[in-house]
Amino acid sequence: MSPLKLEFLPPNRGHSPGFTRGLPFELPLANGQTLGGLAGPEDAWAPGAAPRPTVVLLHGGPGGQTRPLSLEPWLDGPLRWVAPDQRGCGRSRPVGTRQGQTLAGLLDDLEALRRALDLPHWALASGSWGCRLALAYAARHPRRVQGLWLRSPFLGSLAETRRYIAPWRRWLGAAGLAALGPAAVAAVEALYAAPPDAAQAAAAAAGQLPGALDAPRLARVWQAFDEAQSAPGGLAAQPTVQADPACWSAPGPDPEQVEALHRAWALHALHGLQAWGSAGRGAACARGAWLEVEALDPQALGPIAVVGGQADACCDPAVVEGLARCWPTATVDRVPGAGHRMGDPLLAPRLQASARVWAACVAARAG
Repeated sequence: MSPLKLEFLPPNRGHSPGFTRGLPFELPLANGQTLGGLAGPEDAWAPGAAPRPTVVLLHGGPGGQTRPLSLEPWLDGPLRWVAPDQRGCGRSRPVGTRQGQTLAGLLDDLEALRRALDLPHWALASGSWGCRLALAYAARHPRRVQGLWLRSPFLGSLAETRRYIAPWRRWLGAAGLAALGPAAVAAVEALYAAPPDAAQAAAAAAGQLPGALDAPRLARVWQAFDEAQSAPGGLAAQPTVQADPACWSAPGPDPEQVEALHRAWALHALHGLQAWGSAGRGAACARGAWLEVEALDPQALGPIAVVGGQADACCDPAVVEGLARCWPTATVDRVPGAGHRMGDPLLAPRLQASARVWAACVAARAG
């Protein structure tokens, strides 16, 4: 098989609103898809540039994409960075593809990118769902990893997802329950609160989504719920807040935005039906990436840093505490009062500071 060739694009191609830094790139994959993203600093990727250690930035979701805020901690640091959009997301093509939406497929894409960049190893910086991906990659390729940086980590355990979805029905209220219908409401609840169904997991791995979950209106309602949970304390801190009926009754923003949201939700749900990459592990699937965490040798992974808000209702702060116990040499920053959003005024400066220190440690260790 001929090696895959990554192509850097002119800066005026592949940029989206809000992005002013980084080189867009495209990597045609063996499966016929294209992995897209950004890399920087621009001069560090120029022919003949002095070699520098590299960090790969793994965005959240599933179904998300690289955002300007997620790049900010890395723009002027000592590391080269590369930020791929996971298959079907952002700059990757075909946009919204449901084919190959498995954790194993995403790991294959990362390895293809590493080989195309001719890197013997790299560090991993990740946020939320990206941490599930980073830990799975480290478990599969421990010798390729020069360091781990985990922001608001999500490990895909049943305890985490049940905590997240707990206020769903209360937030919807009677009007929301009636508008969405019992089948859709129950399907979303089961996506997070029930152990995976083997048949549904297999169908999701083949790109098939149950009809009850495959609706643009449901995607809009879930986005509003997720946004409410992303605030400090989430809906538990707002016990009287319920859904705005506009999220299911209004026609919504322009059709392209509605379709983009539907695509993102579909990819999210496909991975959820596969227990966030843990389907097929029997009863152990409920533990998510804790199996990988316990199997990893933290001393062999390079510098490890973990940052999380203590008022995060999306990604359980208990995960940060569990990682601190498993990895006593890791640098752990617990941010009181901070929620899930990267732009949280309490969390954002701590992310910047943590990334700066961690990147310096990775660079120093690389020599």
